[in-house]
Amino acid sequence: MHLLTLPSVRRAFLQNYFAISIVDRLLIEEDTTQIYNVPGKAVMLNAYNNKTDIAFCFFSVDEIAYDHRDQGQQRRIIHEHFADEGWRTREVLEQTIRCDDFYFDKFCQIKMPSWSKGRVALVGDAAYCATPAAGMGDRS
Repeated sequence: MHLLTLPSVRRAFLQNYFAISIVDRLLIEEDTTQIYNVPGKAVMLNAYNNKTDIAFCFFSVDEIAYDHRDQGQQRRIIHEHFADEGWRTREVLEQTIRCDDFYFDKFCQIKMPSWSKGRVALVGDAAYCATPAAGMGDRS
């Protein structure tokens, strides 16, 4: 999404940011999920195959200026938003900071004036990409 430069493409910010990490150990019982939620923030752990997915999500009215290539800065943003939360959040933040597998982005929606031009049309995932916010798989 960050590489799109077409002038007719508009990105609508959906007022949420998320980060996902995968650690190579179980932080909870395998084949279970735990969610910690407070207004405007959530942390999720999902364990499988001796790994744990760690997901952070937080609400932000304003877009945050950050470098899409600077994972250190992105990890600091997550730390700043979750450092004072309860539950196991500090432990999970430590795992995320040390983890090699890390992704951070904002939720947004691509708006285009048309999904087709002449004999070319965007269909399937190209026109309707599955998003973590949709709660749907890629076969919806």
